[in-house]
Formats: sequence, C-alpha cells, structure tokens
Amino acid sequence: MIMTYTTDIVVEAYRKHLRRSPDVDGFAYWVVRVNELLTGGATPQDVENTLSAEFTESAEYKAYTSK
Repeated sequence: MIMTYTTDIVVEAYRKHLRRSPDVDGFAYWVVRVNELLTGGATPQDVENTLSAEFTESAEYKAYTSK
C-alpha cells in the first residue's frame, strides 16, 4: 500500500490511542473521515485534534485506559 498523509495519520492515531494496528473496517472508516475533514477545509492540525478527540471518546479507548 502506498502511504499518504491520510493513511499515515490514521495508522498513527491507532498506534497512539489504541496501541494497535488498524483493522480493515476501522481503517476504511477513518480514512473517509480524514478525507471529509480535509475536504471541509480542516488543516492538518485540525485533523489531528479531531481524530485524537474522537479516538479518546471511543469505547475501545475507554476500555483500554480503564485497565
């Protein structure tokens, strides 16, 4: 796979917040989400902040950090 900003940021968010590689369905969802943000005019910093906020609100993240 050719890595792009979009795929890189998604992989990094998974590693940073969930401590794992993305699954296929989750990866596809977040790539679309990042592209929506960028198309809507978000800056790279806005994208990183949004992904961080959304990942840390996920049930998986909350379960991981409550251990």
